Amino acid sequence: MSSRVGDGLFPARQANDARSLTVRSMSRICMRGQVEFERNSNRGGRAPILFRVDPGYAWRRLFPSLYILPPNVSSQIHRRLLHLSSNRAIMAVCARSPAVLDACNATARGSASFSIQVSRTEAYVETGILGGGSFGVVLQARHRVTGNTVAIKFLRSTVHRPADPSRLLEEARFLGACDGNPYVVAYYGLVHDPATADLGLAMEYVGPSLHTFLSERPPLLEGIVCCYMWQLLTGAKMMHQRGIVHRDIKPANILVEGGGKMLKFCDLGLAMSLATKETPYGDVGTMPYKPPEMILGKPNYDGRVDTWSLGCVMAEMLTGQRMFPGLGDDDEVKQLWVIFRRVGFPDETTWPELASLPLARMVPRWTQARQQQSTLREMFHEEMLSNEGFQVLKGLLECNPDKRLTAAAALQLPWFQH
Repeated sequence: MSSRVGDGLFPARQANDARSLTVRSMSRICMRGQVEFERNSNRGGRAPILFRVDPGYAWRRLFPSLYILPPNVSSQIHRRLLHLSSNRAIMAVCARSPAVLDACNATARGSASFSIQVSRTEAYVETGILGGGSFGVVLQARHRVTGNTVAIKFLRSTVHRPADPSRLLEEARFLGACDGNPYVVAYYGLVHDPATADLGLAMEYVGPSLHTFLSERPPLLEGIVCCYMWQLLTGAKMMHQRGIVHRDIKPANILVEGGGKMLKFCDLGLAMSLATKETPYGDVGTMPYKPPEMILGKPNYDGRVDTWSLGCVMAEMLTGQRMFPGLGDDDEVKQLWVIFRRVGFPDETTWPELASLPLARMVPRWTQARQQQSTLREMFHEEMLSNEGFQVLKGLLECNPDKRLTAAAALQLPWFQH
């Protein structure tokens, strides 16, 4: 907790009580007003006590054990009880207090502790804008003390739709779990803006996205693509070994370091943990890079959704164009048609599970088209891609996920053994 307990979160007149506060139970997320806690009284018993929440803040759940105070709350007093299991802790980031949060994310299944370093925006000097979109903005900044250049991601927030800081904290958790993976951007902690209560995610500054890199030059030669695919598959293999699935791999979420020497994954905002995620996993990501099983509603996919996306990235590096360009309206049936026309139409022989997938009924029979075979080799002729390279591409773009290459299996193929 902040040493300035009476400044913002708790009133000064109850500062001593706030310091000795022991949260015993809370019932629902308190969105505004006051929160009722139980604390240990000086007489050894428990007495209810009310602490006023600053009108500019509210409690919002971030993890099973981590809470934070986002803005946009009226001053109307409400009382809510939030129930937490006895093995969970509750913490808050106060507007004027850098802190290290230890989120002991203990569940019935159990999980390791994880710490979040929080610094203030005053510790950095903004030097530019790296990118932006519907999600928010990524700024380039320099640390005032170390001089290190970093990238800081802030989510877009409006009066009517404030940013949900839980998204940043989820991404921070996954980036922290990827520590030591040289092909994932390094994570430096959270950045807190006291003026707005916004949270930013500080990461290693790498360079432009692969999307930008490819747009500025002709299609890449096979030798360069082989080197890049080895890096990306190695990075994916290390993520998958830790039970993390990225779920949104695309050129825009891959960064290019050193003018083309190394590629690194970024933006784990849609990532999931196979150890804790409950089925159904859901349909997320970017349509032209989604695998067929995700589009068709498979509830329990695995890391091979990432290897399909890597196959799309590999094809894009070789041609300079998207492998399965969407038609602009995120129509699942149209997207499947684009996919199957290029890799071949699956049936009960090549993909036995197809008919049992939740959304398989939306796929027309396409009876005549089922006779059409894959046109991949015609697109990637031998002058563009060797037989060994084509073996990798074809294995990554296998519709049946049970037959699709994993990252580890792809790395064992002859293309990467030279």
